[in-house]
Amino acid sequence: MLVIGLIKAYGILFVQFLRRFQASTSETSVILGIKAAAFSLSAMLALNILITRISIRKLSLLGSLLTSAGILLSMFAKNVAFIIFTQSLLTGLGNAFVYGPGIYLLGQYFDKKRPLAIAIANSGISIGLMALPTLITYLFDEYGFQGALMLLGGIMMQTIVCAALFRPYQHQEAGLLSSAQPSDDIGDSEAPTPYTNVTIDNELDGSQTEQTSFTETSAEAKMQPRSSSFCGVVRGCMFTMDLSLFKNPIFIGILGFSFFGLIGNELSGAFIPPLAKEKGLTDMETAKLFTVAAALDLFSRLLPGLIAQFGLMTRPKMLAGAFLIIGVTFQFTSFCSNFRGMLGFIIVYGSFAGFFFSLLPVIIIDLMGLDKFPKAFGFVQVSQGIAGALVYPVLGTFRDLTGNYSVTFHFLGASLLLAAGIILTEPLLRRWEARCKGFAHDEAT
Repeated sequence: MLVIGLIKAYGILFVQFLRRFQASTSETSVILGIKAAAFSLSAMLALNILITRISIRKLSLLGSLLTSAGILLSMFAKNVAFIIFTQSLLTGLGNAFVYGPGIYLLGQYFDKKRPLAIAIANSGISIGLMALPTLITYLFDEYGFQGALMLLGGIMMQTIVCAALFRPYQHQEAGLLSSAQPSDDIGDSEAPTPYTNVTIDNELDGSQTEQTSFTETSAEAKMQPRSSSFCGVVRGCMFTMDLSLFKNPIFIGILGFSFFGLIGNELSGAFIPPLAKEKGLTDMETAKLFTVAAALDLFSRLLPGLIAQFGLMTRPKMLAGAFLIIGVTFQFTSFCSNFRGMLGFIIVYGSFAGFFFSLLPVIIIDLMGLDKFPKAFGFVQVSQGIAGALVYPVLGTFRDLTGNYSVTFHFLGASLLLAAGIILTEPLLRRWEARCKGFAHDEAT
């Protein structure tokens, strides 16, 4: 609720930074671009390497501390460069250590009701988005720049308590208790071998259940390089990162739609407050728009889980439909000239924006399997970070060159339409993958 809710409400802080430092839109957009890059690279580090060496609880505690420290230190900022260090690097690193491992832990605890569980968990983001814009606006109005950031940092420190409540997943089999994560016990001299034995549903249409079990054995863990030298550490990291995923056509498709989907679905949130300001709305009216968007976002995060639970529509089709609707809506932002127009725009956007975050982890698990989810999700986060790092400054440049945000939202909408097209190629990618496996089998025999 707090970590990702703050990211979703970051457009309010974006406007405050524009005012505080009198910087151009393109220059201030660098903050968002570097934050996206730091978040994605840290997510890959957390989900591919750190999650196999330390527990999710400790990793999330570290992330909560970094996020809070980044916001608190921002109160001493004198220029955009300092904000890049605190808001982009520190909070980006901290957010990645909290979000990705938390989603993975949730996936371990739930099997048949995993889509609904992830949807309910993600609904907390909507609650944060509902409360934080109005709260942030109030804090800046009442306590100024430094006071608001100090209080906001204190609020974010509550995530430390939440992270401390994380309980590593444990599996009971044959009377032996095995932990899916390294132990949190201080007295342990060696962390237990990671072990998971879960059952997932590989069918996307929900009409048939096909169960597949995945187990990571201790022998596999022992194969990892143990050298204490720098080269040995690098080899160990490369071993942990499963680069063979890039040979899988389905994974390439996941990277493609998540890359363009993030551009249109996530990056747009940072430019909605300045768009509202351009249309003549006050700060409080903009905060009200975010409150409406958050209420609808809560609905849009729960709805995909319910639809998937009852098998009414396949998850890829749900996400493609949401992308199509938002992508078309973005082409008409130039006609939203007042509060009523922006309210209609926000209603459509908020009703479908939550589909991406609710469905992306579940689709990755469906297509790749839970055993490959941490590594696959880590690489997806990297691709999304690259998208943010490259596109945020470009979107700001569009505003500086044209004097308005119309071209910016045309670009965002086109990205969503492209992402929808990539998702709909999923049956073709499945046949391509089967053909590749057939060729590999023929060569082996």
